Amino acid sequence: MTYLKHISLAFALLVFSVKISTDAQDYTTAMKVRYIKSFTKYVEWPSSYKSGDFIIGVLNDQKIADALTIKLKDRNIGIQPYKVVNFSSTSDIAKCHLLYIPTKQSSSLAGAVGKVDSWSTLIISDSPGLIEKGSSINLVMQGPKQVFELNKKTMSKYSLTVSAQLEPMASRVIN
Repeated sequence: MTYLKHISLAFALLVFSVKISTDAQDYTTAMKVRYIKSFTKYVEWPSSYKSGDFIIGVLNDQKIADALTIKLKDRNIGIQPYKVVNFSSTSDIAKCHLLYIPTKQSSSLAGAVGKVDSWSTLIISDSPGLIEKGSSINLVMQGPKQVFELNKKTMSKYSLTVSAQLEPMASRVIN
């Protein structure tokens, strides 16, 4: 009987730890989605980008793409409806307003930067060090806290204007 109790306890702990892990992943996804949506309010795109759909591209992360789609359903930025597109690879990247590059795709940053080079695309990443490698905004952890870094030089290269309200919120700014 003791053996059965140990098996039951081990199973319960496993289920509980999976639940905690899933909740943490869901929280992280929700936090990233909130940040991505918020950044669209603090960045100004050129006038040629102010008609049609406001396209948010995600590089090969269906979970983030689905979460963004749900969060932005029936919402607009100005008069532009949001549209989320999940690109399976850098070669699939099409013209978009914003491109999110998740941690698992960090090694694809250079290819993504090359692909969007002639567009006014805000590149958002979430891995340490990518702010110096072509990302405009980089989500990073500072202890237990999610913060972001801002590269104004990169944004200027893509003809993007950052709001004066966004800069003081950044943990680090590259001019």
